[in-house]
Amino acid sequence: MAHGEALEAERRTQLDRGTVTQRAEALAWLAVHGNQSATHAIAQHLKDEDSSIRGLAEQTLWAIWTRSGNTEVDRLMEQGIQLMNEQEYDEALSIFGEIVQRLPDFAEGYNKRATVLYLRGDFLHSIEDVEQTLRRNPEHFGALSGGGLCMLKLQRLAEALAYFERALVVNPNMEGIRFMADQLRRAKPKPLI
Repeated sequence: MAHGEALEAERRTQLDRGTVTQRAEALAWLAVHGNQSATHAIAQHLKDEDSSIRGLAEQTLWAIWTRSGNTEVDRLMEQGIQLMNEQEYDEALSIFGEIVQRLPDFAEGYNKRATVLYLRGDFLHSIEDVEQTLRRNPEHFGALSGGGLCMLKLQRLAEALAYFERALVVNPNMEGIRFMADQLRRAKPKPLI
């Protein structure tokens, strides 16, 4: 086992069996050094008894999800996020499209493209990329909640609720999504079948 793999295994053990302080240290290390293989173990701590660990687990997942392991793609990811934040949607969409083309198995390329499509009001194409994200990373609560938001915009309320409920199973800490799901339950959308 390589030194880096041994360290990651040690941190994952610390995450599973450690004190709050040890779990926090493990998450901080994984946020910087962890890879996609650690995400399932980290996602379990979105339900940790300690609220600070739940928050750190969410931050750690986002840090890992945005790292592809390819230096050039990671640079493009940073550039695309910057353009998206500056509301330069056409340029951001082009960058995320290039990421998807270069690394078709990298879930976050699809997720970021789905986000830009949502921001542009292209909800149907956004949903397609949400589903591509989920094929590669079924625990991506960001994509799940994004799918729900798209379905809300499309007035497909039962489907929106289904996405929100799936997101909350993975990450029960999303209060805004919980609120929307509760509102939809009260509205009693028609079943999907």
